[in-house]
Amino acid sequence: ILWQKYVEQRKYAALDNNGDPNEAWMKHGTRKTAPSEIMKSGFDMRVSGTGWFGRAAYFAYNTTYSAKDYRYDVPGRPGECQIFLARVARGKVQVRSSDRNIKKPDEGFSSIEGNVTVVDKAIMIYHVSQAYPYYLVTFVP
Repeated sequence: ILWQKYVEQRKYAALDNNGDPNEAWMKHGTRKTAPSEIMKSGFDMRVSGTGWFGRAAYFAYNTTYSAKDYRYDVPGRPGECQIFLARVARGKVQVRSSDRNIKKPDEGFSSIEGNVTVVDKAIMIYHVSQAYPYYLVTFVP
């Protein structure tokens, strides 16, 4: 069902971007949320705190951003961590500065891009079906 919802939302992202959903492989760390929860219900920003770009699901371009501070430490398997490699339908991207009061991108945009650190950029989405948890990557840092 998650895949079907993603495919449908991808169509809406394409509408804002001349027919191109502008898909990208992005990284997402779940920190304390079990990946199994995301595989059931998707990247639901309603259960996350408010970040630099408001309450959104954040997806990093750089793997180290997600793997360092946002990785999920697997219970009962010392040293093993997990992050998602997700398909994200970015659509037309609005570049913005951080603002914790952002509720969604401006009209005509599907996502927001901004700096989450001095060197790291991320895509923020505000619709739960705009990304799909394609791969769960397990690693030892």
